Amino acid sequence: MNLVDILTIECVKVPLESKDKRGVIEELVDLLASAGQVASPQTLRDAVWSREQTRTTGIGHGLAIPHGKCSGLKDLAMAIGKPAGPLDFEALDSQPVRL
Repeated sequence: MNLVDILTIECVKVPLESKDKRGVIEELVDLLASAGQVASPQTLRDAVWSREQTRTTGIGHGLAIPHGKCSGLKDLAMAIGKPAGPLDFEALDSQPVRL
């Protein structure tokens, strides 16, 4: 698997408009929906948020990788965003997220 085969330019946004974790997740899901990669955006939002409630996806060093499993996806989908400023994502190292 090559990330270049999964990630499309329509699913990259710099800067993100959202200023909090939930908003970022919603904004990234909206990118996937706008690119036609998600049939049910709300189902994916719920899956990602449910995963986030289990354990933070803020892995440290300024990076968060919110993700979830969703039956509404036929293929792996990916969106990337960079917030306008550092964002609290409850990261494991307590550092704000930058990507």
